[in-house]
Amino acid sequence: MSKEGLFASIDIVVDPADQGGVILSNRIALPDYSGSLTARLAQWREACPDRIFLSEIPEGLFGENNRIFYSYARIDAMVTAMARHFLDQGIGRDNPPMIIANNSVAHAVAMLGAMRAGLAAAIVPPSAVDKAAQPFAKFDKMLAAIRPGVILAENPALCTSAIKQLGASKITIEHLSLPSVGDGASRDDFPELTADSIGKFLFTSGSTGSPKAVPQSQRMMVSNMQAYGELWLFLKHTPPLMVDWLPWSHVFGGNCCFNLALYFGGTVHIDKGNPSPKGMQHSIAAIAANKLNMYFNVPMGYEALARTLRERDDLAAHFFADLHFLFNAGAALPASTRAQLETLSARWTSNSPPIIGGWGATETAPTSTAIYFDNADAGNLGLPIPGTEIKMVPDGDGFELRVRGPNVMPGYWRDEKSTNEAFDEDGFFRIGDRGNFAEPDRPGSGIIFDGRLAENFKLLSGTWVNVGALRLALIEKGKPLIQDVVLAGEGRDKIAALIFLSRPGCSAYLHSQSNDAGEGDEMATHPDVRAAIEALLREHNALNPGSSRRIAFFRLQSEEPIISANEITEKGYINQRAVLKRRSAEVEAAYAGKPL
Repeated sequence: MSKEGLFASIDIVVDPADQGGVILSNRIALPDYSGSLTARLAQWREACPDRIFLSEIPEGLFGENNRIFYSYARIDAMVTAMARHFLDQGIGRDNPPMIIANNSVAHAVAMLGAMRAGLAAAIVPPSAVDKAAQPFAKFDKMLAAIRPGVILAENPALCTSAIKQLGASKITIEHLSLPSVGDGASRDDFPELTADSIGKFLFTSGSTGSPKAVPQSQRMMVSNMQAYGELWLFLKHTPPLMVDWLPWSHVFGGNCCFNLALYFGGTVHIDKGNPSPKGMQHSIAAIAANKLNMYFNVPMGYEALARTLRERDDLAAHFFADLHFLFNAGAALPASTRAQLETLSARWTSNSPPIIGGWGATETAPTSTAIYFDNADAGNLGLPIPGTEIKMVPDGDGFELRVRGPNVMPGYWRDEKSTNEAFDEDGFFRIGDRGNFAEPDRPGSGIIFDGRLAENFKLLSGTWVNVGALRLALIEKGKPLIQDVVLAGEGRDKIAALIFLSRPGCSAYLHSQSNDAGEGDEMATHPDVRAAIEALLREHNALNPGSSRRIAFFRLQSEEPIISANEITEKGYINQRAVLKRRSAEVEAAYAGKPL
């Protein structure tokens, strides 16, 4: 498809706001969003009952030959059976179900079944009950917020252990599995869903505090889908075909990827992989065996994918054949990774798919801005989606970004204090990010991300350090050796960096130097790796002598970020605050070292 037919035209409105700020909105009208996701499922059941909605390889099996396909009609029947099961159990709005599982067909059926029953399942990542997450402080807060009547878990034993340790053993725990459809004799008195009906609960990452339960109303989720339909024009006539791993416990995977396929009658081939080297083997196999016309991933996943596509012409030709776009989520895509993908796509198609992105949060279901235009800046957040307003409040040399629209939550669940603090006097949600215009004289060029307010910090000199921008610059400079960076310096006069290494990159580098590559922890102590990183940082410092950009100390990390310790989110984004807290001894060791 030509790029001209992919996206809507840019038509942005800029209105003045108090204190010298502005409010951006989209002139494209937002269509009616009074429907619900389960009504949409019923619509596709009637319109195309045999079309494949979901497919997966069952747990314990491997290989694409074992993939099972589920039609819209079959999923709808199981969703109805699950809804009956919840209501027959006496589960209600005050004691909703909780799902603790990775992506699976059973997970989708339970989530939609709760929705059809007028309930709202709380979606929790399995890492919350993993043994490494002890003493389960994060999970404890989730339980306190939701007060579930039943927990459906893919690993009941692990869940039971965590529940007992927290003294909450009265909660019923069931094994998450597909329901028996039966003869339909059970109850079918399902409530009619409205725009205000809560469809599910998702949790904030807790990167800037404790995780909070965010109700996802039908209005929030459906308005997001309707907005996508007005910006990504092909959705009106071409159902999405997706191979996707992004976790449904996170708002992007659960609300953007999953809902996008459901709302527009598409297909999701559930990918059991992830961005890790081992996980990418599953992802590559899923991509090779299934058709796709859009692809979503995070920078770490794209980097691993690009390496494989360079080595496998057959996979690259298949991957790019029908692709409308590549969507990058979670963090800015390094320029080198983007260039690799663009070079590969240009080789295998005459009409290279654009690399786009968006911006939002759990509280905005998730999208507030989207890219639907040509753009090469990794930090560009795009423009407001239809129906959503972005207030840009002056903050130093940039703007604090705030959001208002039907996609924004009504408030945190059972947390009035946090809700009151989250909104300004005009009802805009304080999302916690900074931004600036890509081109000050042309608002239609997009908003450039300028860091998280909670991640940025001041040095003793009073100089602000923009963590997001500096982190990306160091990752780009450190390719292929550096995987990620966490920055320290709050209350100090210089910046220190905790550096996570790319094992494939370091191994290739050492082999190129005719050295033994080593394994795992050895990478961080190898003198040649350290010397190479030090040289890269010195080059960076020579170009960035100012205190807000210069790295004075560094320490290589032998242990990768741990997801169960909240050091990295389920979708692969580094949690700066959690890493600094957990590795405070490493920070002190960095500052005790020899300065650059």
